[in-house]
Amino acid sequence: MTMLFLLCSSCAYQWGYKGSSTKGSQVAVLSAENQSQVFAIEDIFSHALREELLSEGHVLVDKDKAQYLFLPKIENIRLLPVERARVWGNASSEAKGGLARAFSFVALYELKITVSYQIHKRNTQNQWVLEKEAKFVESEKYQSSTRILNEEAFASMALQNDNRQKLALKRVAKKLSDKLFDRWQRSF
Repeated sequence: MTMLFLLCSSCAYQWGYKGSSTKGSQVAVLSAENQSQVFAIEDIFSHALREELLSEGHVLVDKDKAQYLFLPKIENIRLLPVERARVWGNASSEAKGGLARAFSFVALYELKITVSYQIHKRNTQNQWVLEKEAKFVESEKYQSSTRILNEEAFASMALQNDNRQKLALKRVAKKLSDKLFDRWQRSF
């Protein structure tokens, strides 16, 4: 009987641990500050953090009404080539009226991103106080390819590569938001 009580009380403690002191908090996430050389990616990181907070039961509000304020900062983004190959093949070409010899460059890249976060809490005097700082480095590999046949094909492949890079950025932003949320919850 005593053993059963200990097991049950242990489970209840564990269930109440994650998010127990902050769940349902009113939070604001400011747009990410971008110190990298990659432009127009701030919204990807801010959006991922907002989605993570919403999924954990927090309420997104304006900065004026928030209990907690999240400030993401993109410090660095590096695109590192991992592998590159040249692939030959046949491709149809309307300009030449038949099959033409074409080749593609296929490369595997690692997108390495450093992001720091600050979490501020509103005190009783209605001022923001730094509660937690964290810095994370995360990476994601993605494949890029460029098919050399004509200028139109090249342009469409460049757009596809941009989309692949953006998807990789979104996956990294999600991983980083998960890490930040877990660290924030462990601090309570």
